[in-house]
Amino acid sequence: NANLYYAADSAAVATGKHIFTTQNIERFEISATGIDVTGTATMGGLTVDVGGITQLGNLARIGNNSAIADLTLNSSDSSVGTINFADASDSNVGRIQYNHANNTMILRAADATRVLVSSTGIDVTGNVSLPDNGKATFGAGDDLQIFHDGSNSYIIDNGTGSLFIRG
Repeated sequence: NANLYYAADSAAVATGKHIFTTQNIERFEISATGIDVTGTATMGGLTVDVGGITQLGNLARIGNNSAIADLTLNSSDSSVGTINFADASDSNVGRIQYNHANNTMILRAADATRVLVSSTGIDVTGNVSLPDNGKATFGAGDDLQIFHDGSNSYIIDNGTGSLFIRG
């Protein structure tokens, strides 16, 4: 049966452990060092199982018992979801933020917006670095290419129109 049993016996008194069982399997143990749970524990919106934290109220899902871990953040008002990356000395080292109201994704580093992704495109603050032979390409068929091969720099125009360079 699925009833939970507890027996206060001399072993529990001697070890200081209190063990609860169901179906002859230890499920819950209380000792001087804490609480051990076998199986899934759900406590007021927090669910922890072998895959890690699976539910924390309406906030997070970390792990899903598969080879790929995922993290889903849901804000209570569906407006802004934020992941902050910080250490003990700096509370705002980095941030990923999605704003549902205007459908923008912001990546911040050193407390400044570095990349903004919106329905109109991508805005970058700072430099975009590409390795040698890394190309910036434009057009549906990579019509315009700009790159550096380690020795020389290239602007290649394979498009159907003209290439205008204005000063």
